[in-house]
Amino acid sequence: MLRSTLQTQKRDVQSLKDQLALFGDVDATTIQADLVDLKKLRELDPASLAKEQAQSLVKQTEEKYEGIITDLKVTNGKLTTTISGLMVDTRAQEALNSIGGAATLLLPHIKSQCKVVADDDGMAIVQVVDHNGNPRIAIADGKTRDFTIEDLVAEMKNDPIYMPAFTAKGKGGPGGPSDHHTTTDDGESRVITDAGHKSISDNLEDIASGKAVVEAV
Repeated sequence: MLRSTLQTQKRDVQSLKDQLALFGDVDATTIQADLVDLKKLRELDPASLAKEQAQSLVKQTEEKYEGIITDLKVTNGKLTTTISGLMVDTRAQEALNSIGGAATLLLPHIKSQCKVVADDDGMAIVQVVDHNGNPRIAIADGKTRDFTIEDLVAEMKNDPIYMPAFTAKGKGGPGGPSDHHTTTDDGESRVITDAGHKSISDNLEDIASGKAVVEAV
């Protein structure tokens, strides 16, 4: 009986040794930790894992394209500013040319009173505004309409402050300042021919005071 029991225990011990041999040099503590990790893995929900991975991928993609979108917005803002400036410059230059205004002197004042906005159809238009930034309105034949750059330039031509920057009668020849005179509301003034704008720059004080007026050529 005892011999049979010992043989059974011997077989059990050998069986345990054979099983432990499968783990090599791994000790019991490591095996226990691995079993805990294995249990956690078995408890994981594949659907939840897939959802987390998808959310992580979406977040990475969003962060990538947020940077691209930000760069595009900056570029678009710069382009919009440039185009807006060109629109105002073109309209103002045409209006000034039609009545002989000196662009060098008047363009900054015109641009400070204009902005580009979108109309009801989404098209960019030039709008003349007051000092509070509100659109100006013109009244003609009892009806109201938008105040245009052409209206603004005509208004400036009749303003004593800007009047000297508009062409006077008795146009002189090109090539430099003319030495003839003309009569304005403030008396006789010297006429300066706009040639490369140098003559204007050299006579800014006289122009501002009304002692000289500018002719466009």
